[in-house]
Amino acid sequence: MFKKILDYVSGDASVAEIKYKEFKAYLDNSEIAELLAYSFLYAINRPNKLANAPLTSDDVPLLAEVNNKCPVPECLRPLTKTSKGKTIKQYAISDIFPAFLDSHKATTFKNALAPAIRLNSNDNKLALCIQCAEEYFVDPELAEYLKYSELKQKYSQNYRLQQTLSQLNLEEEIKDIIDALADYTQQSAILDFNMEALKISAKILPENVLLSRDIQNHVLTYYNYIKNQFAEIDDFVIIQSDIKKAFKQLDNNQLCQEEIVDKLANWILDKSQKPAKHLIACRIIVSFFIQNCEVFHEIT
Repeated sequence: MFKKILDYVSGDASVAEIKYKEFKAYLDNSEIAELLAYSFLYAINRPNKLANAPLTSDDVPLLAEVNNKCPVPECLRPLTKTSKGKTIKQYAISDIFPAFLDSHKATTFKNALAPAIRLNSNDNKLALCIQCAEEYFVDPELAEYLKYSELKQKYSQNYRLQQTLSQLNLEEEIKDIIDALADYTQQSAILDFNMEALKISAKILPENVLLSRDIQNHVLTYYNYIKNQFAEIDDFVIIQSDIKKAFKQLDNNQLCQEEIVDKLANWILDKSQKPAKHLIACRIIVSFFIQNCEVFHEIT
């Protein structure tokens, strides 16, 4: 029982190493009353695991990797739920090779299957439902370690393949949209632009984690490509102005950020007169203009 208490403390990434050593010293010195007292104080100061905590952006790729479902075949519980318009976590990000294993068990695990090179990286992490995560965390067994390692390999390979396939032909479709926008320019006054660059996190509200993830991925992958395409267009400043005016009209109607992105993407699709399959390309172009300051204001 005392060892399990120490395992929980060790497995909490927010606990400093020196604090764990203090707990362990109580046990090593047989100061059981002190160990139990400070463990109790530690426990009541931790946030409840089942509280309606929002998602964190670091977890989003791991959730996408398992399609937002617990990857354990006999479980498959959804890892998030929606409550009052917000996405609530129903999962725990688990270390496949736990850091708190004793030396004997750690050696046994490593001899059976080498763990990820960096244990603190996503290569050693898997999104599980809270129940499966806690069952594994209490007393990891070799069979479970091999099982979760196999699931990680399977899901991460599938996710990488999906990411690769999703990018096929997108650059060509983006170019089609940009060429069409160059042909469509409203001959009206050009608006002033705020040219101060802002991080995506400074413009997307914290509760819109999935939207922020998509925009960041689009910007990282396609920003320079789109910028180079627009550089060849003489009337780019008019396109900027049209995008900003369209955003201001939507923003004045008090739409949420996800709705604004959707409507802007469909507006671009309509003005370019391209088929519906180009809608993803339009969303990527909207992401470009979010980074480029024409869409969304800085969060106050």
